[in-house]
Amino acid sequence: MNEPNLDMIRWKDLSKESIYMRQGSSPTFFESFQLGDGFATCIKNYSPSVVHSGKILMNPNGARAWTRNCVWEDQNIWGRNAQGIPELLKPEYFRYRIVNNIDLQKDYFMPFIHKFRAVINKKTHSAGQYLIFVDRVTNIETATISEAMCERISLENLVWAPHLYDLVPLVTKSFRTWVGVVRDSRFSLPLVFGPKNDINEYSRHLLLVSGCVAKLNSGKGIPTIIGEIGIHFDIDNAGCYSTSDFSRQVSSINITISALDRSLPV
Repeated sequence: MNEPNLDMIRWKDLSKESIYMRQGSSPTFFESFQLGDGFATCIKNYSPSVVHSGKILMNPNGARAWTRNCVWEDQNIWGRNAQGIPELLKPEYFRYRIVNNIDLQKDYFMPFIHKFRAVINKKTHSAGQYLIFVDRVTNIETATISEAMCERISLENLVWAPHLYDLVPLVTKSFRTWVGVVRDSRFSLPLVFGPKNDINEYSRHLLLVSGCVAKLNSGKGIPTIIGEIGIHFDIDNAGCYSTSDFSRQVSSINITISALDRSLPV
């Protein structure tokens, strides 16, 4: 189950953009509705990631994703005014019946995993023979897996397989030896400086995302593998393939491998 996302569940305003991984053309949900129904729409563009670089026109030829009506328009979430211009009618549609004590991961994500596994077992007639690799929810930066989340489902044949990357190379496609990011910091400037501190912070977060399953299954834990980790193949516009100078790639992957080594159990 690769990079699951809770999508529009509990989204406060469908006209507001996500704060997560703004990369390339990044439409709001409402803009996505319009694009899917054949409207040419100007969308904010982020290049490099998280850096706003203007707007681009998407779907200029008016291609539609639907063979019939847009399902969201049928629900009166959006419509068209007298001039045929799209209007958002229910910006809080996916939030209005969600109560405050709902836990998105426990009440939506984990039951989905349970159903997903049940369907796989039923279709393959092989209950218990397949491993189900589960990544953490990608639109919640602090997402983990906990005992409380697993109260209603069996952990049989589940493998915890979170992804983790060094954020600066991931977002900028360029490597800086002197700066790293503290992912769960409450400070306004969540940065660490210097390779040693970057490795320490990366290792700390690897231990957090991998170690969160240690108490599950009556303290036995569940199998864990880092599902994705590494660096971009095209750091600095892939110039290394012309110059044969891979020193920046080596330095970047060294941060990652060093953090992995430091995170291994003794």
